[in-house]
Amino acid sequence: RRTVPAGFFGHYVSMERHMLKPAGRHVLFSDEEYWLENIPVDDEAELVREIGIKILIVVPENHVAGAFRIGGGNDDEDGTSADGDFVLLGQGRHVLDSSRFRDVVIKKLDSSQVELGPVTVLYIKEGFLGGAYERTTGTYRIFQPGPPYLLHEKDFEQIELTERKLDGFTLGPIHFVTVKDGETAG
Repeated sequence: RRTVPAGFFGHYVSMERHMLKPAGRHVLFSDEEYWLENIPVDDEAELVREIGIKILIVVPENHVAGAFRIGGGNDDEDGTSADGDFVLLGQGRHVLDSSRFRDVVIKKLDSSQVELGPVTVLYIKEGFLGGAYERTTGTYRIFQPGPPYLLHEKDFEQIELTERKLDGFTLGPIHFVTVKDGETAG
């Protein structure tokens, strides 16, 4: 018999499987089952926790997380994700099966360019421009200010961000110059 306090999971093992119980009074009915230490529901010091084969992830505000999918099959809700795909996880709580996901990463969105596994989150503010080479065509793409860009390393390389300046600036292979009235550039 155990009383699990509010804010905790009751952690026990049943048939060599790790199980969780919500807060409240609980009784284990089998001699094969035994209690382990209670686990806090929210642990701000540890955002990714493995309990048995489950990975508990808490993605706080202004953060993004991701993990690589393991195994074949398209078992996503939309049926599009395959083996080796990097899956992004938004803010909130997530429970992943460790036999299906690996290399969980959480990053704070505290700068204009955040690398999360193979994905770069590029947020371009007013007064800046972003750019990257497309891997398939070799052409250089320029990104304008606006909502964040999610650029995958399989599609883009040499991702950069630069400030626009009146006296000229360079972005990748392109040189930007400001031509004032009555002047010419070449």
